[in-house]
Amino acid sequence: MKERELEVLSGELRVLSAERDRLAAEVDRNQLYPEYLIQVVKLCKQFDEPRQVMSRFATLVTTREDLLAGAKEGEESVNRALAQQAAFIEHSNDQIIHYSNQLAQLQTQLDSITSQAMMWESRWVHIQNTAAKKTLLLGTIKMATLNLYTSMCGKDKPTQKGYTVEDTLEQLGKIQCLMTNLNGIMDEVRKFELKEQR
Repeated sequence: MKERELEVLSGELRVLSAERDRLAAEVDRNQLYPEYLIQVVKLCKQFDEPRQVMSRFATLVTTREDLLAGAKEGEESVNRALAQQAAFIEHSNDQIIHYSNQLAQLQTQLDSITSQAMMWESRWVHIQNTAAKKTLLLGTIKMATLNLYTSMCGKDKPTQKGYTVEDTLEQLGKIQCLMTNLNGIMDEVRKFELKEQR
């Protein structure tokens, strides 16, 4: 039993010796840092002892960590702002496309309406020209009717028999009546001539 304990303790001793040797080597490796700090204190008038350098270093490390944290927050804020900007640009581009399509549709409608307006304007000009020709023709017919009526009435003035100069329908009625009478007279004359020839 004691041998067993001795073996366990010997193993622990070996582990602890190895750890001691490792720590001693690390102390030897790090020995140059305290000497370096002493040299820094001697050269720098800002510090009186190495502890102040270590304190300043700790402060700088903390400040660096704070600055890195702030920079990270700033970067995240910039990333959020860039994402918002990208979303805004995409939304703006969508709106521009929508309004461009709407403008194109309205332009197409305007072109169609302008074309129709030109067509109707052309028709209106045609109607006005046709109306002017018809009015001229109607005026010519009225003048011819009045001349014919005046010629057929002979010495009698047209207004004395109840007809007015502007009443073309009454004039045409009177001309038709006179023509019918003339045709009747002509028929009688032809019949008489036929009888005479027999």
